[in-house]
Amino acid sequence: MQICRSFDQVLTDLTSIVKLDSGAIRKLYGLSGKQATTLRDFFEEDHIFIAYGNEKSTADDFLVVSEEHKRLYTRSGNRGNLALGNRSLPARNESLREDRSGSVIPDEMARRLPLDLEGRFEIKRLLGDGNTALVYEVLDREQMERRALKIIAKENVVGKQELIDCELSVMSRVEHPFIVKMYDYWMFDGSYYMSLELITGGDLFEHLYKVRKLNERQSARLIRCLADSLCYLHDNGILHRDIKPENLLLYPYNETEFELKLADFGLACELPAGEL
Repeated sequence: MQICRSFDQVLTDLTSIVKLDSGAIRKLYGLSGKQATTLRDFFEEDHIFIAYGNEKSTADDFLVVSEEHKRLYTRSGNRGNLALGNRSLPARNESLREDRSGSVIPDEMARRLPLDLEGRFEIKRLLGDGNTALVYEVLDREQMERRALKIIAKENVVGKQELIDCELSVMSRVEHPFIVKMYDYWMFDGSYYMSLELITGGDLFEHLYKVRKLNERQSARLIRCLADSLCYLHDNGILHRDIKPENLLLYPYNETEFELKLADFGLACELPAGEL
């Protein structure tokens, strides 16, 4: 019997056994939605854990129907309390990773902008870390405005060129009050840089994680924003194909309410006239 002396050793041992398609195991979540970060977490309320590599976790991963519940606890021999339908949300999907080993995204602290952009943009902070891109808050010195700068590293362009071309084409076309605006884009040494409208209120996933639920008035306002943006896109033959709370960015409408803007057109596609 092997004694585990550290949480990292557990991840290493599980990696050799589970063999995820995405490589090494980076995160473990219990079915309660709580992330395991220490050895102690294995001896608390959760008895069954879900392993992730660089994949995104979603709330649906933690929903277990009654038949699955029976099979899981029959196999494990533990009939602990699994509160179906009353579990907390997992941590945000694109939360910043402390351990970047295995990631194809260069470390944000080591990244330097190309000379042609270094004089124009001053990087303030990292806003988001997705599977294929980094998003920074920057100061555009030419316009003296704060903006977002999305960077798709050349390591992530391989096999995705068509999607990137479509994203740039769509973002160059769209202009709508409830869609994040792209001001300009550049390609240097195989990497892409997109200057985008900065939305400072966070995303709907983060907001729901904090408040748990929205009142009817606020829900109706957000639904109207999303419906208006989708109607505009569909009228122009564009499919977003990645509608989720993480891609709905919030900004204040008044002191107590928010509106939203649709973001991240990385999976969008354009259809010929009349096909939508």
